[in-house]
Amino acid sequence: MLDRKEKIPYVLELNTSPGMTDTSLLPMAAEEAGISFEELVDEIIKMSLSD
Repeated sequence: MLDRKEKIPYVLELNTSPGMTDTSLLPMAAEEAGISFEELVDEIIKMSLSD
């Protein structure tokens, strides 16, 4: 979450190994944002390979 007034991010947890099943929150959130599962996986791979 972001405190828009102060521009301070607040993080509840960093899940370095999120669930990737049909009932997992990350794929569901991506779908709500208009990102397909395939696009999500591609982006995760690209980010993990970047410097």
